[in-house]
Amino acid sequence: MKRILQQKRWLALAILAILVALALVACNTGGGKPSGTTGGGTPAASGTAGGDSTATEAPAQDGDGLRLVEGNKSVRVVIPWNAADAEREAAGTVAKMLEKKSGQTVTATAEGETHDADAVEILVGATAYEETERVTGRLAFGAWTLTVEGKKVVLYATLEKDYNIATQTLVSLIFGQKDGDVRIAEDYSKVGFENDLLRALPRLGNRLPDSYMFTGVGETCVGLTYNRQSAEDLAAFCKTVEENGYTEYATNQIGENRFATYRNADYVLNLMYVPVRERITVTAERLTTTALPAKAEENTYQKNVCETTVTQLGLWIGYSETDRWDRWINGLSHVIRLEDGSFIIIDGGHQREMNDRLLYETLKKQAPDPNNIRVAAWIFTHGHGDHTGTFLAFQHEDVTVEQFIYHFPSNAEAAKANYGNGKATEDRVRALYPEAKVVTAHPGQVFTIRNARIEMYWSLDLYYPNAFTFYNESSLVFTVELNGHKIMYLGDLGPLSNQSLVGMYGSALESEAVQTAHHGFEGGSLDLYKKIAAKYVYCDSGSRDLFDRSIKDKNGNDYYYGKDDITTWFAADTVIVVTYKAGEEPSAVTYENSAAYFAAE
Repeated sequence: MKRILQQKRWLALAILAILVALALVACNTGGGKPSGTTGGGTPAASGTAGGDSTATEAPAQDGDGLRLVEGNKSVRVVIPWNAADAEREAAGTVAKMLEKKSGQTVTATAEGETHDADAVEILVGATAYEETERVTGRLAFGAWTLTVEGKKVVLYATLEKDYNIATQTLVSLIFGQKDGDVRIAEDYSKVGFENDLLRALPRLGNRLPDSYMFTGVGETCVGLTYNRQSAEDLAAFCKTVEENGYTEYATNQIGENRFATYRNADYVLNLMYVPVRERITVTAERLTTTALPAKAEENTYQKNVCETTVTQLGLWIGYSETDRWDRWINGLSHVIRLEDGSFIIIDGGHQREMNDRLLYETLKKQAPDPNNIRVAAWIFTHGHGDHTGTFLAFQHEDVTVEQFIYHFPSNAEAAKANYGNGKATEDRVRALYPEAKVVTAHPGQVFTIRNARIEMYWSLDLYYPNAFTFYNESSLVFTVELNGHKIMYLGDLGPLSNQSLVGMYGSALESEAVQTAHHGFEGGSLDLYKKIAAKYVYCDSGSRDLFDRSIKDKNGNDYYYGKDDITTWFAADTVIVVTYKAGEEPSAVTYENSAAYFAAE
């Protein structure tokens, strides 16, 4: 996570003042300057401009703006006593430009215990002076500013990387004026955002967030997290959101966790409150990059056309001792046929011609009209090639996709986690299906699609502020309810996400069926499977033999492996069709391979 500068340093400042006072008494300097400090007994900032002499006399003020340089006199540049590197660098750059205009050395000085409101100074960074606090209290998160407040010129950025923009704004203003005479208007104020998406996010009271993140392939979603929050804080935040012109679109609660979606003409906000973490997360996206889940009242369709089924397609495509077997035998490919004959596809498997053919021919076999196949939703749990690869090869004119649902990490974050097909997948979605809705998945969302109800439990939003180093941590977790039967999809759930799921949701995870996390490898835990308490298990492992030999009793697999009271459907190279009827137990038909499935009536 990127570091956010803190505005409050009073306690630390008080400790410093005591230490300085003790040092002065011990040295008996009687008002002299200890080594390494400037006037006022405060430490000098490192890395500041140097010269032959130091400008210690302030410029005279004549009422025509604030004078920053008069002849060889310059105002002070003040930084926090424990300034961050970005603040020190910004102050050093400003000091060098003042030196150029005054001809004298200008040294950035750390803030002191006393504060002179009548002295003209340039305050760089999160100083404890009241002028800085007034200016920063008015800023939206993600903003930088150069603002005159009283007799102070405040240069501040809520994001460290934006100090460069704010600094260059002041340097350009100084550079364009005469040597020996530099001024700034007393009402000068400039506020900017490097990323305009941040403008959409109202502040939670006077607080800056504790962390922030950009997600989506092109950083199309920004999220903020606030710690030490309560349900009352969430209610206050929702009120603030509405006061900023947003309208409530949807609310939801899963266990004790609360969720709300707001929108205006341009943006959508998703709020998430997790009591066990005492944390509020809020995300913002443009409505040009994400659609909203359709409301239940908009869900109209022809009923009782087909039986509702879930088909688990085989994954096995060959194995040799010299090959990386784990690269080719896994994946996830589920086809859900809804009662109107349309489909939901979950992932699809590896980018192999045989997988493309298997998926397409399954759709044709199960569709009421094989020449007019409608995919109501295609969900990608995450961007790994064994999950999105088939889609990258899938192109059939008689298949219409109505919407895509996913939430990939940004390109920069994906690079930290080594790999992923997020960008390639999104590029193909936009290119081949320009009319399809694309919805960024967030926890708490509910999708009502024909006779299916999909509820999102997990996405990257709730993974942060953990460092993103394992791509599987970006996997979605959601449930699909079909005619009263609930299936929990875990995708390739990562180990940290696993821990958070258990802590957040507890008994609210309970489902009749579950898809194993990460094909049975690291990801799911015994505790998680116990909370889900499923009677039916979809095990998306490409080889029963390798599963038995390597991981059957690891990673929580011993919850269901070999248990007489739990039915497990191994993918391998089979095709398994499970029918879900209201009020009845699921019934499954297993075909030895795809050839046997397509040969069957």
